[in-house]
Amino acid sequence: MRNKALKRESTSLRPTIWIGKGGVDQNIIDQVKTQIKAKHLIKIKVQQPAYNQDNLEKIIHQVIEKANVILIDTRGRTFIVAKS
Repeated sequence: MRNKALKRESTSLRPTIWIGKGGVDQNIIDQVKTQIKAKHLIKIKVQQPAYNQDNLEKIIHQVIEKANVILIDTRGRTFIVAKS
């Protein structure tokens, strides 16, 4: 039930973090950790140069593991994470 409410809330969010061809580095993880402290929900977008389906799954997994957040939803190249 919590995920449904968070998905509904996430529809009005704009991406606040963009992941480019450099992929997930410590800078991205630090941004996620900082933003997730301030807000309980953030939207992350993977830019076209970094995107392919296999790479997207790897990127999402890296962000979730390293930033200690949970995945709420994925749509195309955009995914939403929340505090764990």
